[in-house]
Amino acid sequence: MYAFKLECLTELEELSEQGQIDLFYGDQSGVSLDPCVPYAWQFADEQVALPASRGGQINCFALLSRDNRCLVQATPATITGGFVTEQLDRLSRCLHKPTVVVLDNAPIHHGKVMRERRDVWQARGLFIFYLPTYSPHLTPINYTSQQAARYCSLHATRQSGVEFRTVPSVGRTKLCNLCPCLAPERSGGWLLRSRDAPPC
Repeated sequence: MYAFKLECLTELEELSEQGQIDLFYGDQSGVSLDPCVPYAWQFADEQVALPASRGGQINCFALLSRDNRCLVQATPATITGGFVTEQLDRLSRCLHKPTVVVLDNAPIHHGKVMRERRDVWQARGLFIFYLPTYSPHLTPINYTSQQAARYCSLHATRQSGVEFRTVPSVGRTKLCNLCPCLAPERSGGWLLRSRDAPPC
């Protein structure tokens, strides 16, 4: 099954590069002001610490393409199958060509709500492709979202959390508004480099 799925994904990548389809990789992630330092190298008499500032967590569902197009919806609530379905339904209403969204096998990507909408999406030209199990290295969005989260968290910590604490209506705010430090010229290479990124 892995070899078959890999072959299919390679063909989808080729069709996307030829401009015949739009190909997006989807996943959810969260950004928090609470720093996580599981371990660090330090001298025996040196203390390593990061300043912490409580500001809650912002979760987002994102769709990224290899050419660095990004569709993001953020929320302070937990990402659910219903939330993902809403975003895919919104995407299905504004397609310009056949579009494939690549998802992993998280339970919220296989729920009843998603299954019920699949025929409607396919009629509109939106198709869901599921990765083989335990294959996060086949999607660039894992690496990219990790880089974005690290950069945003670091920047927010340096700025005492201002960007995250003062954002109104988080559910309607795009990632670029949540983290104005994440300029296109700064993030542009992450997705392209992630093609050769090691497995997560």
